[in-house]
Amino acid sequence: MVVVGIGMRMSGHAPGQNVTAGQFELPAGAKIEDTQVAGNNLVITVKTPRGTAVYIFNANDGHLVGRIAPKAQ
Repeated sequence: MVVVGIGMRMSGHAPGQNVTAGQFELPAGAKIEDTQVAGNNLVITVKTPRGTAVYIFNANDGHLVGRIAPKAQ
């Protein structure tokens, strides 16, 4: 939630605006490596026990747009 909130501020949404952010939990043992704003999206690179994953969130409402991650074995 904090990361989505930061992304919302970086995309021009001020605190207190009527925007409802989604909730997202990182996988157990995951660590955020990098965050970037790309257009209207917040892109988060996460190191997980299975490898590196990329999560893309819509900065307007906080919903998960997409995920690129190692295939489950």
